[in-house]
This record gives sequence, structure tokens and C-alpha cells, in this order.
Amino acid sequence: MQQLDARQSTIVFAIYLDSQLRLLEARVVSIGTRTEAPVDMPCVFRPALMLNASQLILAHTHPSGDLTFCEEDVALTQLAIRVGEEIGIRVLDHFILNESSFNHWHSET
Repeated sequence: MQQLDARQSTIVFAIYLDSQLRLLEARVVSIGTRTEAPVDMPCVFRPALMLNASQLILAHTHPSGDLTFCEEDVALTQLAIRVGEEIGIRVLDHFILNESSFNHWHSET
């Protein structure tokens, strides 16, 4: 995977897994500004369908270092879960990353 400076931009990743939780692929699905990154659901789920993934994990950086899920993060996670349910791809979790730590959706819910 290419080197990206997560301190300068919000970067959204999707990690695609098979039914046995084996890694199929990880890819960047959006690169934004220091404060936001637009995420288009087809950009997240099209690769999952092409890879025949049955599960995925979302992750994104917070250049500010704050690991709190903001309103937009919650909305993105809930939308991804709904879309995944409709097409048979389970969204396992959503991580927020900074340089030294992380937080994840399932610890918040």
C-alpha cells in the first residue's frame, strides 16, 4: 500500500475479508482534508463484490488526533452497516486511527 501522510489528510480505508476472516485486500477508498473525507458507498462496496468478500472493516484517520466518533462518523458507520446488510456483506467494525492509538465502533456501542 502506498505511503500516505495521515497527519495531513483524513484517509478512509476498507479492509476486505472472506468468510473465514482472511484478508483479501485493503484499499484506500477516500482521501480528504484535515477535517473530512467524502465516502461514496459504491466505492466501498464495489471492490467487496468484485473480491467476493463477505465482510469488511472500515478505518479512517483523524489528523487532529481526536479518537472520538463525531456525528458524521456515526452516520457513515450506520449507513455502511445498512448498505452491507442489503447486499449481504457484513460490516464488522469501524476504526478511527491516529499516530499512536485507535478507537473502534464496537467499543462505542
